[in-house]
Amino acid sequence: MFTLDSQDLKEGFYTAERNEDGTGFFDDDAQRRMLKLLDEELRGTPTMMWVQDSWGFSTLLAFAFKDMYMKPGARLDGLGRIAERYGVEDPQVLAKFREAVVAIANGFFEVGGYDIMIGRAMMRPELKLSASWKGRDLVWTQDADGTWVVDGSEKGFAAFDADTAEDLGLADGSASDLGELMFLRGYREYQVVPSEQEPGIGAGERISADWAKAWNRAFDEAEQLWQDSRSKLQLDAGKYTDLAKRNYEKIVALLEKNNAAYTKWRMTRHPDLNQLKEQIERWKQEQIARNKAKKDNQGGSGTGGGRGGRGFGSPGGPGGG
Repeated sequence: MFTLDSQDLKEGFYTAERNEDGTGFFDDDAQRRMLKLLDEELRGTPTMMWVQDSWGFSTLLAFAFKDMYMKPGARLDGLGRIAERYGVEDPQVLAKFREAVVAIANGFFEVGGYDIMIGRAMMRPELKLSASWKGRDLVWTQDADGTWVVDGSEKGFAAFDADTAEDLGLADGSASDLGELMFLRGYREYQVVPSEQEPGIGAGERISADWAKAWNRAFDEAEQLWQDSRSKLQLDAGKYTDLAKRNYEKIVALLEKNNAAYTKWRMTRHPDLNQLKEQIERWKQEQIARNKAKKDNQGGSGTGGGRGGRGFGSPGGPGGG
């Protein structure tokens, strides 16, 4: 069982506001890897999704599960953020890019067995969505002519609350807690596999919590190294170049081992891994040049080469003033 509770947008006191605790990030390659995991590696394994609430890119993950349940009041919303991925001015480029991005995202709907018209209407504001019953079959159409109109606007995105999702057969039911969910699944008795370290919580919950702590710890360590490098380079680029190079190498090692930490790193406007590696290489070449100059000048009166590129964010360096 997978549990989903993720909001890029939350309800503030007066209105909806951006969730500063963390917002989704759409990565084409990561989406493809996730689809492969769900469609191939978990094929044949009984799985289900319990949606606590979902607003943003995370909603794609909910639709990758054929068996979906929702918590009362939960949402399947926020896929309008997909439009951020194809927001270009040229209309011809936009149309091609939009179709490619929407097609990738709709792969989740296909894995879960949902009509891709649903996904298209949730990702494209100009498309409408309605449904009609034909016998026992629910037929979706990209218009507002059906018996049940989900989205009749050409400016908004389709979305579902728990009640609507259940009424239209997207969700198999609503459950407030695990006991109720198990009852809906036909289990009057069940046992949560306990964590070895903390028997009071489930093993799955512990694995998830440990994973989140690990990648946040990796990000925090990389961020501390980054800030230390910036402050030292701004203070004296020549004196602290070697320290900055070692810090950058540590940052690269941390982020290459942890995709989640690297995703947050990219979202917080840091140089990407290639840029970091290029700066490390520049410092290495400068060190080689200094060593050569020192060797050439041994026994002479020369002073050798200058010391130290300034690095990202330092005065005179890439991204600096």
